[in-house]
Formats: sequence, C-alpha cells, structure tokens
Amino acid sequence: MPEIARLRTIKKSLAELKLIDPASCITENFLRAQIRAGTIRSIRAGNRALLNMSDLENLIDTLTQPETGRASCEKIRRISER
Repeated sequence: MPEIARLRTIKKSLAELKLIDPASCITENFLRAQIRAGTIRSIRAGNRALLNMSDLENLIDTLTQPETGRASCEKIRRISER
C-alpha cells in the first residue's frame, strides 16, 4: 500500500521542524518565499498552502549539502584590457 503524503500547513510544518530541531532558523517567510519561487511544491486548499513534509525535508537536505563544481569566489581575477 502506498505511503500517504504528510501534508501540513506552513505553520504546522514549521512546528514539526522545530520539534526535530528546536534551534532551526527556518521561518514562515522563508517557506513562503520557497513556495513563490517554485523551489518547493505546495497544494492550495482554499487560501492555505499545504506542504509535503518529505519534500520540505528533501529541500533542507539539498540546501545544506556542500556545492561542488562552483567557481571560486575567494580571489579577484584580473580582466584583460582591450
């Protein structure tokens, strides 16, 4: 039998995150911005956005992974004059 999605409102999903990590700095505004940007999917139920907790956990895991293959920003490189 397939697993049922754990859908929560933004406030309830934030409360669940705080139970897992009380020192978490994730805010409602951050979650709302991620929904607007399309980074995390949501389902509209009236005027409420419902988040899948598994998607939210995956987003957090993705954002906290070190980036590889990115250009170094440690030094200023010289640009040749024309």
